[in-house]
Amino acid sequence: MAKNGLQTARVYRLKMSLTTEPPIEAKAPAFTPEFFRLPPVGARDPFFNYSRSQYYNMESEGLIKLVRVRPRGKARGTVFVPYEQVAARIRKAQNEQHGDIVANNGGEHSLGSL
Repeated sequence: MAKNGLQTARVYRLKMSLTTEPPIEAKAPAFTPEFFRLPPVGARDPFFNYSRSQYYNMESEGLIKLVRVRPRGKARGTVFVPYEQVAARIRKAQNEQHGDIVANNGGEHSLGSL
């Protein structure tokens, strides 16, 4: 009996490992934020998939300017990332690598106007 129960458990695990759910597609944000919070340690932001340290590196290189908000008299606060500065930095890197790419015949791009 134990053998049969073990076989049933193995078959069940095998079936569970072979079945897959449809992939979840990333959806474009319903709106473009002006700022978003710096991602927590070990996580990535939902818009550009950059890590916290990548944002600090971009700021130290002068590519973006992070916004720090803290209550008066407090040592700690919240750090915000300007969405448009990051999008512009990505567009600039893309244009440097591949030449000027114009989306939609110069119209509105999904990350903003070019």
